[in-house]
Amino acid sequence: MVGNDTSTVIWRLVDGKPGHDRQSAGLVAALGEHIAVNPITFDIRLVRVGLWHYARARVPFGKHAPDPALIIGAGRACQWPLLAARRARGGRAIYLMKPAWPLWCFDYCVIPDHDDAPQRANVCISEGVLNDMTRADPDADTGLILLGGPSAHFGWDERGVLRQIHTIIDAFPDKHWLVTDSRRTPATTRKALAVPANRNVEFISADAMHSDDLRRHMRRAEMIWVSADSVSMIYEALTTGARVGLIDVPPARASRISHIGDRLAARERVTRFSDWQAGAALGVHPPLDEARRCAGLLLAALPDIRAADDRD
Repeated sequence: MVGNDTSTVIWRLVDGKPGHDRQSAGLVAALGEHIAVNPITFDIRLVRVGLWHYARARVPFGKHAPDPALIIGAGRACQWPLLAARRARGGRAIYLMKPAWPLWCFDYCVIPDHDDAPQRANVCISEGVLNDMTRADPDADTGLILLGGPSAHFGWDERGVLRQIHTIIDAFPDKHWLVTDSRRTPATTRKALAVPANRNVEFISADAMHSDDLRRHMRRAEMIWVSADSVSMIYEALTTGARVGLIDVPPARASRISHIGDRLAARERVTRFSDWQAGAALGVHPPLDEARRCAGLLLAALPDIRAADDRD
């Protein structure tokens, strides 16, 4: 469907998780580079979509919004509302990540390569998760260190992480370093980082930094080190075109997520701290542009979505 200004109406369903939100925002922004879009965002946490909504072809959101041409969502909580909205209002259901539902339920899926997605006509396999990060001119004097924390896939060696941070900072004394954490970072690690080891180091907790400010720092940094557990941040760093290193953290168990760092290192996209200490260089590589690539493939797979402003 198109809005009154002839732009393509996109319903974007969000579940409140930043990583999921950035995936769908990235795809919508990339679609906007190909066609004129009218995105409308619905927070599905504010409503409850049940089986009866699907049966009656109704959804408890979007009553006054124009019918969508595309309905896009990321995260398991978006799957059922996505399908219910398509039944109620039409449009194409586009799901990001590997769905729990069968692939044929969706018109198109964008699935990260680490999820071992099957080859299908309605599947785009992306290198990592999509994001809405953009490139910028890097500042050679700026470095960034991004920390996650323990998760289902990774443990946390606080002493080892702090040692790696100090080694990195000491190796590049002419850079101004910004170190920041995440909601998963242990309180003891935050406390240790709050006392700068050098004058060229600044620690700002993620709680005290707006997400837009962090993204501005990411676009500016010439070098970014990310703890290996922070998968979304790794791919966002790669999208900026910065040199990317991985701070080693112990895997909690062998899994597709815990092996992502190994796969990226094998492709020479990133350099592990242990390899860097052994003499490997942090290489400069072309930035990932997966959102834009997948947007182009999506439009090619759905030719009835009118390309109002194709810039390729």
